[in-house]
Amino acid sequence: MRKILALFILLLTFISCSRTEFDIEERKEDINSIITTIVETDSINIAKNNPENNKVTQFLKKIKIITPKPEEITPPKRYETTLSWILNVNRINLFSKNDSLYLLSQNINPDSLEIDKMVKAKYNYAELFKILKDRNNEHYYQYYEFSIPVFSEDNKTAYIELYYQSKGYFGQGMAYILKKENNKWKVVEKEGTWIN
Repeated sequence: MRKILALFILLLTFISCSRTEFDIEERKEDINSIITTIVETDSINIAKNNPENNKVTQFLKKIKIITPKPEEITPPKRYETTLSWILNVNRINLFSKNDSLYLLSQNINPDSLEIDKMVKAKYNYAELFKILKDRNNEHYYQYYEFSIPVFSEDNKTAYIELYYQSKGYFGQGMAYILKKENNKWKVVEKEGTWIN
């Protein structure tokens, strides 16, 4: 019994010493850079002067990272992803297994995060309810919604999702893995998450 108690105390000490706290405010510059990288890499037309009036939503949405039980085979809901999906996008391990706890700790992120003024200065944006109101009034344009990125413990790898809605009924989701090299974020993997 004493050995189990000693092992438990040692485990708690190890966990508390590992870096699991996450402060989203410290990541604003990285978030701005990640969004800009994806917009430029995929040639997403949301510039202020775009003739189509395409927009990005004003708020980033939190992705809840879940760890389903083996007997659960239902896909995650929108704004959810599994830890195993992040760790193995396209079956390439770009995050380390040691990042697992740190990724899960980011479930404390706020439910939404307003895009930074730097992003607002570059891109056409609106709140999602305004975009949906425009659609109800038959004013159609493409819009894009980013998730709040989640980061590896060393802040050199990030996972983010992008939801796209066409002028009509077509939509799709994409997952991106980015690596930070020479202080710049670069898309290294992307994979579709859903389509309609």
